[in-house]
Amino acid sequence: MENQTEIRPNIIRAKRVVQNQQEFLISVVSVDGLLRYTKYTERMIYGFDENNLPIYNDQVQRKPDPAKVNSIVNFLLSDPYAMFPTNIVLALPSFVIEDFKEDEDGGVEIILSDKVEKELNKNGDVFITIIDGQHRLRGIEASKEKLLNDLNHQDIFFKEKDRIQLQEKLEALRRFQVAVTFFIDPVIQYQAAIFASINRTQTKVSESLVYSLFGLTDTESPQKTALEVALALNSFKKSPFYGKIKLVGYKYQRGETPVLTQATLVKSIIRCISPSDRIAERERFLKRSDLLSGVIPELCFRKYYATNRDTDITQIMYAFFKAVEETFQTTNGEVLWNNDKIDNILNTTVGYETMLNLLKRLIIRIPDDERRFNVEIYREFLSPIKYFPFTDVDRYRKTSGTKKILLIDILAALNMPV
Repeated sequence: MENQTEIRPNIIRAKRVVQNQQEFLISVVSVDGLLRYTKYTERMIYGFDENNLPIYNDQVQRKPDPAKVNSIVNFLLSDPYAMFPTNIVLALPSFVIEDFKEDEDGGVEIILSDKVEKELNKNGDVFITIIDGQHRLRGIEASKEKLLNDLNHQDIFFKEKDRIQLQEKLEALRRFQVAVTFFIDPVIQYQAAIFASINRTQTKVSESLVYSLFGLTDTESPQKTALEVALALNSFKKSPFYGKIKLVGYKYQRGETPVLTQATLVKSIIRCISPSDRIAERERFLKRSDLLSGVIPELCFRKYYATNRDTDITQIMYAFFKAVEETFQTTNGEVLWNNDKIDNILNTTVGYETMLNLLKRLIIRIPDDERRFNVEIYREFLSPIKYFPFTDVDRYRKTSGTKKILLIDILAALNMPV
């Protein structure tokens, strides 16, 4: 059956589904099959004229988010486990259906008019349009375009094994199967209702939960290392992070919720290894040693990850933040780190992230690795500002913009360059 579909791309095999008296069709097609009868378009069709030609709504332009599209391209081309479990939802006008057959079990075979594919080939009208999944479809298109472009613009230094790898990726993408839902002849208002129904019920997955899932795999990655460092820092009572991290799956009593989320700590450590979340996604499929390039002060833990020294990251985090915990206090001698009774910016996500940015600058001044594990070394750096006014709630408000102000003030107090 699959071979027949590939030979005759104008055939769609699907299953009829009924929910609350609403009918639609569900099918599974390869990327190559899908792109033979639809593609991404910014124009919105709201009807057809007497000649069955699309009437476009010029006021409705569905502009893609380039960042989302690029993220999907990176996902498809870099992640060997890339998948799209959720359906792409399409509007199928009945006049492009030449034949419709249904069996007793609800199986459906649709034969499409040849003009559907002919119009796509000449960049004409797109008769089968997207209701939901435009970024996924554009990402699929862009991934295929990139692979074809790379294959067609090989220079004399292009190795044969690289060409073969690109060709294999292209063939794998063409065979990549996509779940598709078809609504036949949905009016524009109904399409909007479908889109709203799909998207309003989706709950954003907690970042902390996402990062926790890296702990379930044996594959090494910046994400897995960052998670293990965070969990290690929370695991023993003398740690400055003990009880300060809100762990996934742990039930807290009312009023006892920790200051930092697991996601905050994990993400901040990842950003000390990889330049951005997007690049970290790519780098999680590389060997550790591949990250030896690109070591800069801002990426203070990259060298340790690249040389398989995760425990050194934990030791540095422990030593520096232990010094933070033991150094900063009020003039009355009350510790500010992890102090819920005194309103102060140090005991917030803003305070933690500012201190981590300070650590990146201090590490440069400590070239010897062993000294970087020494609490006393950091305490000596911080002691001149022991009574820094973290309790000044007027100047240091609990907003992300405060991080820059706070860091500049601390550097000035330490006579360090901004």
